[in-house]
Amino acid sequence: SITATAAEQKGVSTESETQSYSFTLSSTPLPTVNASLSYGYSESLTDGATTSTSDSVSGNVSMRLYRGIDLGIGTSYTTSENPDTSTETETVSQSANLKLVPWKPLTIVITGSLSETTTKNPEGETTSTGQQLASNLSYTPTRNLYFTATLTVEPSTSQSYSVTWSPTRNIQIGGRYGISGSTTTMGFDINWSPMRRATFSLNYSGTRTDNATSDKTEYFYAKATLRF
Repeated sequence: SITATAAEQKGVSTESETQSYSFTLSSTPLPTVNASLSYGYSESLTDGATTSTSDSVSGNVSMRLYRGIDLGIGTSYTTSENPDTSTETETVSQSANLKLVPWKPLTIVITGSLSETTTKNPEGETTSTGQQLASNLSYTPTRNLYFTATLTVEPSTSQSYSVTWSPTRNIQIGGRYGISGSTTTMGFDINWSPMRRATFSLNYSGTRTDNATSDKTEYFYAKATLRF
């Protein structure tokens, strides 16, 4: 099936006006494949004069390669122009994500992207690039226990972990731990509702930075709520 949608937005104030248009074409050529193509345009005006314009084109494809293996691929191209400063910007990006479910309680998602931005103005032309690569794991062995882990490789290396446990319906306990560069963070939360109108919570968070002074910050918070 193929569907197409178009939209127009226009907002007017005393001195400025913004117009934007968008168009999306989507298709499902196979039961396991979805694809879409989008185009967008926006224009800003002040006292009738154009101050900036932007065009964007993007395409996305998602497909199920096999049971428990899903792949998504996307690309986009965006241009913007500012007549006041004679500046033009072009950005090209590609992205991909792979979702793996090897076992019902376990889900792994790997995402990555590349982008390149070129800026042209009277002073010359500059180009910058960016990249991102990360993976996320979630594990739910039981209804009362939930674990997540995130590892980021680009643009900088970091890792974080969290666990949530509900031993009873009235108690929830959570813990977290993370490392980013020379900074380590940790913490835990305990929430208890012994009765319908009473709630107690205890929170702790700590940060340690491995530098010349070995900075360390700790924070405790306790709260009791009674509703009448």
